[in-house]
Amino acid sequence: MLDTIKSLIRNNDLCVLATNGEQGPHTSLMAYACSSDCTEMYLVTSKKTLKYRNISKNPVVSLMVDTREKNARQDVRALTISGRAIEIHDLAKLSTIRNEMRTRHGHLAGLIDQPDVAWICVYIEAFQLLNGVHTSHHVRLSSDRER
Repeated sequence: MLDTIKSLIRNNDLCVLATNGEQGPHTSLMAYACSSDCTEMYLVTSKKTLKYRNISKNPVVSLMVDTREKNARQDVRALTISGRAIEIHDLAKLSTIRNEMRTRHGHLAGLIDQPDVAWICVYIEAFQLLNGVHTSHHVRLSSDRER
């Protein structure tokens, strides 16, 4: 099942990010890149956004990646990803992620090059894959991975 999940992540590039703050839940459509093993998802956002403020106060997030644009309704897959969002400060890692985001999301060049953006890594803790409306699979990743 993990191979199916990784394929879904690699073959898409948009997700819905859910954060939570004083105002309650908040969702945002986001472009993403991922680590080679699909255990980390990378996002970029302005530091002036509600999602950034929410993540700064509560790093517990959820992402949803789905196939609604690629499959008939009865065949849609929806992947819920649970994890912790941490701002990335490591310069070598940032360079790699910036390049990957530029390659995958050229339309975001204006955002990527702004000085007030935050680069976020979502360290994935668990997946829930829904195949159609009846079949669900849960995968929890090991908690001993490095952060």
